[in-house]
Amino acid sequence: MKGRVRRNITFQSANVIYMSMIRPILEYCAGVWACCGEVNSESLEALQRRAGRIVIKTSSSDTAMEALELQSLKTRRNDHFFKLGRKCA
Repeated sequence: MKGRVRRNITFQSANVIYMSMIRPILEYCAGVWACCGEVNSESLEALQRRAGRIVIKTSSSDTAMEALELQSLKTRRNDHFFKLGRKCA
């Protein structure tokens, strides 16, 4: 099913779907679990890389991440955590 859907939508549409529906799930409560551990962090990164490969239609995660200009989820979590800390101070 996934392959049939992806074949029929544009790169821009696939990117919008990822940014609006998938990434928020991966980042849910990121400020709370910014220190989730290396194993869990790598699992989340692997999911993001896989989603990037699907959006770009490539087999290379590095190519997909560069083309989509995506930061790592760990970086985004840390940024969010520090922003929350500044708001609390």
